[in-house]
Amino acid sequence: MELKYLGQSSFRMRFKSGMILVINPLDKQKCDIVALSRAQKDGGFVEETFVISEEGEYEIGGVGVVVIKEGEENLIMVIRQNGITTCHLGNLSHDLSEKQIEEIGPVDVLLLPVGGKLGELISNISPSIVVPMWHKEKELAEFLDSSSLEIMLEGVDKVKIDANTLPENTKCLVLKSHHTQ
Repeated sequence: MELKYLGQSSFRMRFKSGMILVINPLDKQKCDIVALSRAQKDGGFVEETFVISEEGEYEIGGVGVVVIKEGEENLIMVIRQNGITTCHLGNLSHDLSEKQIEEIGPVDVLLLPVGGKLGELISNISPSIVVPMWHKEKELAEFLDSSSLEIMLEGVDKVKIDANTLPENTKCLVLKSHHTQ
């Protein structure tokens, strides 16, 4: 899977099959699937795109997506493809309950909003890779200082993640944003 951070809470995922999924697009994106963790006025996608914006389970072109409602307006996305499970926490600003963590299940790549009261969420979910989102420089620096996570890569545009080469211990991957925050 190739992962690219587009800014704010937006990511582009390209899978080995060629399918492209964009989470929370900031502008028009040519892709097969759009997943929205919150309501958006401008869809940010072309007409033939499959849009996921409600709680449920979806399978599109070999990409599995489970959407879990969290609170009034936030959706958590769990995306499975090529043996990799990616979890996008949306606009979460607090810890999750044990039941919610169970519902999410095992996670390889955690797309985590920086800030808020996330407490022990990283250790409770125990992903292989944490990718911070929704951050400015100062918030990111504070997160990196307080989390004590080892940085795997920093400041790259995109990264290829393979199920066979995931780190044993949780590491942090800091992707360069492609949109002004």
